[in-house]
Amino acid sequence: MPSSHAQLAAFVATMMTLQYVRRREEFRVFCKWNKRGTSGRAGHADAMTAALVVLAWPLAWTVGISRVYLGYHSVEQVVAGACVGCVFGAAYHELVCLAATKSFARLDVNDGGLGGAVARAVIGARMRDSSLVPDPLEVERVALQVNVLDFKEKSF
Repeated sequence: MPSSHAQLAAFVATMMTLQYVRRREEFRVFCKWNKRGTSGRAGHADAMTAALVVLAWPLAWTVGISRVYLGYHSVEQVVAGACVGCVFGAAYHELVCLAATKSFARLDVNDGGLGGAVARAVIGARMRDSSLVPDPLEVERVALQVNVLDFKEKSF
């Protein structure tokens, strides 16, 4: 039996890596479109995320090594589990990205069907999905500026 511990660790590391690469590429495209450099405010968050992604792989290997060291699995079982985790992590990432991109436009609060119920539940729970936003901090900053300007206009 493949090691489920190694499978989970490889799955998480693969998902983190692919999400990081995807967000980084979208941020580069956003910066070119917005005519600004990629340095500055986003650099610290980008470095922290990169560090977490880089640490995910040694942690995954440590999990696999510990399973062999403790005698629960053979090397072949751990490698098989890690391979299964990587394959399923990549497949799940692509599936979720594809589904999120295609179904995002269909979520309408006024829809009487399941899509409307999901949209109302998400809004009611104040949930946000920023996985398709290249620079979430920029979006928040612009929204805050608009709210401040509206408040100043209404108060005077």
